[in-house]
Formats: sequence, structure tokens, C-alpha cells
Amino acid sequence: MHVHRSAPTRNFTVLPNTVLQDRRLSYTACHTVMNRHEPS
Repeated sequence: MHVHRSAPTRNFTVLPNTVLQDRRLSYTACHTVMNRHEPS
């Protein structure tokens, strides 16, 4: 299977997989982390 990857030019966030896979975080908390992250 071919995976299509585009080069994001704006409005993207890179988070470690461990954050997204942390079972201690609820689904809502995980999305809050993703939406609140501000690039440095």
C-alpha cells in the first residue's frame, strides 16, 4: 500500500506518539493537547 504524504506548509503540529498513546489521557484531553500546542 502506498502512503501519500504531503509537505505541510502551515497549521500543523508534531507530537510524539507516546503523548497520543498515553492511556492516562482521555480522548478529549488528547485532542486538547493537540489543539493547544503552539509551535515554538
